[in-house]
Amino acid sequence: MQTESSEIYSAAKGINLGRTSFHLQKSAALAEAFRTRWITPRREAAKQVIQAAIRNKELRPAIDLDQALDALYGGLYYRLKIGSGPKPGQPAGAELRRDS
Repeated sequence: MQTESSEIYSAAKGINLGRTSFHLQKSAALAEAFRTRWITPRREAAKQVIQAAIRNKELRPAIDLDQALDALYGGLYYRLKIGSGPKPGQPAGAELRRDS
């Protein structure tokens, strides 16, 4: 599992989701660790942000937090997994600027 973990985090900055997805399919233990150490803490933090928006009356109180997070993060994780979006080292949205 150490080798798999080092391959997953070998990207210059952050996690390599393509490699991660490959290894998660091969190892139930790694998949569980990824869910508990990577996915769950980020989802919980995002839920706190949405709950604050509900308290501030910026969002309606009947929002299903899990569905909202799936809608927000689904496209992002898909883009990371298939490798579309900004090139490594290029800030998000850079391809939209005129000076790029």
